[in-house]
Amino acid sequence: VGSSNEDGDADAVMTDQVDYTVVNVQNYVRFHSEDDSPWTMEQILTARVLMEEEHPRRINPSVRSLLRSIVKNDESMSRNGSFQPGDWVEVMGPDMKWKLDMVEKALPIGNSGEFIYKVGPRGQLKRIELRAPEEGLLRVFGSRPWIWQQWALLKVENLLRFHEGHPHDFERLDIPEYARYLWLRWINDPDNYGFLRQLDDLRLASASELLFDHIMKPFYILDEIRREERWDFTDDVFSVFSYMSLLGKGAFPVCLFCIIMQFVIPLLLLMESLTIANYDTWAKEDDRSYFDYVIKIFCVTDDEAQCTRLRVTTLMIGGVQMLYLLQVGPDMAAKFAQIIGAGRFVPEYSVGRVNAMRQIVREKNEDRIEQKFGLFLDFYMNSLYVYLLFILNLYNIFSKVDPFEVLYNAIALEFVYLMDENYVSLTWWDHDRRFLKAGVMEVALQGQVNITALACSKEFARLFDVAQRIVLEACENDSWLLNSVSQSNVDSENIKYMDKSELHDYFVTKKLKENSLWNHEFIKQPVDFGSFGKSLDSLHNIFSGQHRSTIFDRYRSFRTWSRWNKVLFIAEIPKVDELFEKDANGNQIIQMELERRKATEEEPFRNFDRDVGTLDFDEFVKKRKADVLSGRALRRNLIQVLRKGKYPSVLLQSFTCCIDGAFQWLAYFLQLSFPTINLVLLFLQGFCWARYIDILENDSAETRCNCQLVSDEYPAFKQMFGIFDENGLFLRYQCDDLLDFVLNITLSGYTPEEYLAIQQEQQMQMQMQQQ
Repeated sequence: VGSSNEDGDADAVMTDQVDYTVVNVQNYVRFHSEDDSPWTMEQILTARVLMEEEHPRRINPSVRSLLRSIVKNDESMSRNGSFQPGDWVEVMGPDMKWKLDMVEKALPIGNSGEFIYKVGPRGQLKRIELRAPEEGLLRVFGSRPWIWQQWALLKVENLLRFHEGHPHDFERLDIPEYARYLWLRWINDPDNYGFLRQLDDLRLASASELLFDHIMKPFYILDEIRREERWDFTDDVFSVFSYMSLLGKGAFPVCLFCIIMQFVIPLLLLMESLTIANYDTWAKEDDRSYFDYVIKIFCVTDDEAQCTRLRVTTLMIGGVQMLYLLQVGPDMAAKFAQIIGAGRFVPEYSVGRVNAMRQIVREKNEDRIEQKFGLFLDFYMNSLYVYLLFILNLYNIFSKVDPFEVLYNAIALEFVYLMDENYVSLTWWDHDRRFLKAGVMEVALQGQVNITALACSKEFARLFDVAQRIVLEACENDSWLLNSVSQSNVDSENIKYMDKSELHDYFVTKKLKENSLWNHEFIKQPVDFGSFGKSLDSLHNIFSGQHRSTIFDRYRSFRTWSRWNKVLFIAEIPKVDELFEKDANGNQIIQMELERRKATEEEPFRNFDRDVGTLDFDEFVKKRKADVLSGRALRRNLIQVLRKGKYPSVLLQSFTCCIDGAFQWLAYFLQLSFPTINLVLLFLQGFCWARYIDILENDSAETRCNCQLVSDEYPAFKQMFGIFDENGLFLRYQCDDLLDFVLNITLSGYTPEEYLAIQQEQQMQMQMQQQ
């Protein structure tokens, strides 16, 4: 413990944090003074500091704690890796968003020099899964690196091709390597000398490395998708609606066909079931109770059905319900978590991560209209529609008499609701899933490229902390900033803004044109998914004279390189000396005053969420369900629409937001209530058994089952009463006569044979008297 005032202030800050920590370990260290403790004050403080280092508590981060997480010495990094317990880092959550949280553990992996980390509720995290806090890096280096990141993402999209075998094909291009080349080219630009000096500051050596790692994360993710590392694009959950959600218009005809078939077939089955129920005859009977209507709807009331067949049918229906309860329900719940955009970082949850990235683009409102429609279909056709289909099938099989009809309906249901997934597995669709992978990479780019800020001076100034006037001057006072088709066309032909690869292709193409030759190897060709998409592109080119956006060519209008050359260097560089001060020994430390600056609701830190559950998969899913079912998600979306929308379009957006929220609530409600609905119908099936089959135990009731029992006990009566038709089925109207006959035998006291002989003798006497 230091004795100087400055060290005393440092200890005071530590003591405030430790007092908060001691609450959790008060059974171990519960002493606060020397008077009531056998320990000395030095021992107490030492124990508190050790506990704080080994078991840090997640508290509200301060600017100083963020800076201490990135400004480190070599000894600290060699002992604990890049981060140590108590540091603040960002880790990607189940929704593919980076979240700021505290490192709780850092454990070495053998003698490899690598570490695994526990951050918040998540453990077993490798270094590559973490990145330094964006808020801290911004205060050290400013926003220039993030402006560069936007430019570099556009350069990557410009270089990528959908051209199998080409060096720039999206499955072959080394994206991180190209991004490193762009980074070195940028930091060594003469206009960027001040930023290069900041990087070379010895006090910021560790921060410079962490900055580069942080800025490169989007390129690493794109490369993981390219190499299919921790990604599986052969998953059967991908459907034709997924293709439309990712790629847009190309899959529309097949999506339309699937929608028609998936609605028409169940509706036909429903109409057939309603016809069998024949509700019109029931409407005339006013003395029926509500429970009688339930019996009519869910129990078999066909008087021509045989009880032996009904028993098998009831068992078959119960088997289907148990299958729904024990297999289909849990399986659909697991799929539902991925459908709503929650994914673990393993290949089996690729669909969840794709949907999470797709939700990010939707929240930014930067997806195309066909993508919006595809996302709408992809979500509801794989959630709300499926649960409604299962419930409809349960109603449908309850009205069946034949067990084979129950089985056929259950099999037909599987075919209907998996129709959109089965299309994707066809060889003529996308046999190697290249289009799917390209669509996922495009959505990853959409989630990172902020086209709203790049086309709006006010948003650009807010996001990158640059004066709005300076941005407009750099973009020639164009209100669309970096979004200009005409300027993009001019800059694309200017060799001043080309790198070596682009220069090579440019001059070779120019030479080929001079000799009236054509070679696709040097010219990026427009590629779209499906013949329908290609036809739309051709029509658009004919009538507009401009190329429609295609795969890896969506941001053509943002390739205004002449404007980018100015925008890349307009952000101010922070004065790093203002972040440091000297301690009593003359060593430079981060300013103590920065400890008081913490995240608030008015000025939140980037990517910081006070809710620790957003990093855990199960907690995230529970929170998402609670938000939707409680209406918080709808209220949040409405507020966002009202804030960003403009009249009168905001009215339509608000209406669609409410409709979407209502359907979403119904989908979440059915997902939670489906097991309960199934259990209720299972108990109802038992009641139907007792109502129509076990009634055999009651001799006074007249049912087709009693008729069958009597006829089996007295074979001689079958021919007499003609209770069989030509197909061998029992006839109800003959059963009534048979049961009356058996009742008379019981009352007479004769055996059936004696009673029958007496009846025959009486009939003969009557005939003789008539003669």
